[in-house]
Amino acid sequence: MPRRSVHLAAGVLCGAGLALLTTGGLPDRDRVPELLGAGLAGALGGLLPDILEPASAGPHHRALAHSLVAAFGLSRVDWLGQVRALRAQADQLHAAAAADGCPVAERDRLIGRAWCTHLAAGLLLGAVAGYGSHLALDAGTPKGLPMLGR
Repeated sequence: MPRRSVHLAAGVLCGAGLALLTTGGLPDRDRVPELLGAGLAGALGGLLPDILEPASAGPHHRALAHSLVAAFGLSRVDWLGQVRALRAQADQLHAAAAADGCPVAERDRLIGRAWCTHLAAGLLLGAVAGYGSHLALDAGTPKGLPMLGR
């Protein structure tokens, strides 16, 4: 069974890697918060199945959170569509901040909201990639992944 440190590292790498692949056309000001969010959430996503179903529960701790059903469920949601929607929202915030006559305080608030929106996009990418990396690593062990749980 992969250890916690392996799941953590794989989650960070997969989360940040997915963000790198999907942020290629973004300016650095938008790319940085997405990479940061993806790395952080990738770490958590990589550990989440074992947080939900800890190995201390016994040798057969893999249940629903470690199952093929969980992997299938992750694959059925349009995560990239959600990320695109967040990026579009951030673009609107940047456009409003760049408008003529926008007061400095309002501009700074809008830019901060755009940064947080990109961070949220990265968090979403990282969490999904990290969780998926955990399932992929566990699938490669002798116990594999259960179909529906125990």
